[in-house]
Amino acid sequence: MVKYDANGYGKYIVIRHNNGLETIYGHLSKQLIHENQIVRSGQAIGLGGNTGRSTGSHLHFETRLCGVALNPALFFDFPNQDVTGDYYVYRKNNIDSESARATALRGTAASLGYSRENIQGKRTTAPAQKSAEVKQAPAAADYSNRESRTTPSNTSAQILYHKVVADDTLESIAQQYGITVEQLCKLNHLGKYSKVVKGQIIRYS
Repeated sequence: MVKYDANGYGKYIVIRHNNGLETIYGHLSKQLIHENQIVRSGQAIGLGGNTGRSTGSHLHFETRLCGVALNPALFFDFPNQDVTGDYYVYRKNNIDSESARATALRGTAASLGYSRENIQGKRTTAPAQKSAEVKQAPAAADYSNRESRTTPSNTSAQILYHKVVADDTLESIAQQYGITVEQLCKLNHLGKYSKVVKGQIIRYS
């Protein structure tokens, strides 16, 4: 659905997913798709804005299942641009407590920020090596002002992302960050011959 509601969501889009979930995007300044269009993961659908009943530019995002509004934090790990898991079982008797816990986890000190640096990573040019056998990997983003996400064993394994630009391929992204295509595919649940699209978020660490 691609509609306009002057007294509510303004310019808004509803995407109906194959699993029955509906995601709603409101207060957009521009809708980039049309009704009944099939869209893919990573595809731009609209531009953020301040239309409808809104007091400032922002994105109003909702998730609904069979008409029931559910906390998006139950499904999506927003700072890490990922889902929380492959499955979510909805139970009416514990949805409130699960929702409160998911919201609380988003506000912990370990949560990553939403800066451009966090999402895209900060790349620096590594010095040339004298030996052809030694390949210097690009420097990771500077997270000095925030805590990095760590593995359960509390080792400091930062999770970093790359935003796809024109002409990017899995091979070029892997080469840019000094990893193999196989590692990149495993991190992003992609096939070896998958194509990436401009604007797509790819995890590389």
